[in-house]
Amino acid sequence: MENVYRVFWVDDECEHLFNIRQKAIDANIELVAFTNSEAAIRNLEQHFMHYDAVILDGIFYQKIGEQGDVTSQVGLMKVVEILDRISVKKKLPWYILTGQDKIKQDNDFLDSKNKLGDIYDKLDDRQILALFDRLKEDAAQHIDTQLKHRYEAAFQIFNGTLRLEDSVHLLQILRSYHSDKTVFFNEFNAIRTILELLVDKLKNLRIVCPSIRELNKVGLFLNKRHRAYEYHYDIIHPLIGELFVQTLRITQDGSHYNESLQLRVLEYASNYKSNYLSTSILNNLLELLSYFGKFLFENQIVEHNERRWTKKNLVEGFISILHETGRATFVSNEKIEYHVPYGLVRKYQLQVADQVSVLLGDQDNKIKEIFK
Repeated sequence: MENVYRVFWVDDECEHLFNIRQKAIDANIELVAFTNSEAAIRNLEQHFMHYDAVILDGIFYQKIGEQGDVTSQVGLMKVVEILDRISVKKKLPWYILTGQDKIKQDNDFLDSKNKLGDIYDKLDDRQILALFDRLKEDAAQHIDTQLKHRYEAAFQIFNGTLRLEDSVHLLQILRSYHSDKTVFFNEFNAIRTILELLVDKLKNLRIVCPSIRELNKVGLFLNKRHRAYEYHYDIIHPLIGELFVQTLRITQDGSHYNESLQLRVLEYASNYKSNYLSTSILNNLLELLSYFGKFLFENQIVEHNERRWTKKNLVEGFISILHETGRATFVSNEKIEYHVPYGLVRKYQLQVADQVSVLLGDQDNKIKEIFK
């Protein structure tokens, strides 16, 4: 698959410029079009990180809904002002594509921006193609564009399955990994954020039961090891299930720093700078995103997803009493009391007021298992 470039485009006639749109498609350029500076600026300020380049008409509307002839460059000047402002965060290459053959004459504004050599004629097919070639060449110099193209399979999930806005977390991780300034890799919070977004989508499609709150228990569910459920089919491929659990475990540990942590990931990463750990975790994440991008796209029907699992008939309630014998009393939401055997009290370290679910025996109505 050829690299795709996402381009911010403002032209009051953009809805009717089919020739330019088709040539952009042929050149693997995705045009995000606006007719006026008001809507364009609103989008650019929020989403500039997701664009690779900018194309502007010489003149265009300023306000949403504006009609009639355009005679002023004010809209253009306002958009360029925003491009200048955001350039400290991301410098986007920008060009003029216009049908005004006199735009180079006495244009103090474009001259002041050193842009008289960046003007192309939108009525000339050869100039349109020349612009697209130059645009791609210039955009390819930016690290963000390079990373999106290099890891295109992982970024695909943000093209509708997950929000495009959330791809900034992956960009942050990749920038840190590839930066010469990184002392040691410490992007575990960003990785955790992506895993949480992924889990939210799995719950939304009911691939994972929405009532499971803890990420660790989601890992159990994906591997068909959550004992509160019966599984009729694989939830996901077992290898991906194991990768999810491993990545989550290291990421959760790496999101904190204290001596009581089981793995002490940050301690290790700061003392042993081989870079193999960060490479391993990053590759796990990229594999997860690549897999789930395809898997979620192919599993959009909630009714089908729910057939993979069934929640066991659990009783919800709380622990009301801890007895001297080591046993406990469980009170259901329906105010029915059940005795909790000593073994389960000790196993789950139950305390008074703990909110739990219990699995009752089919015949004797005794508590067989507890789920916290």
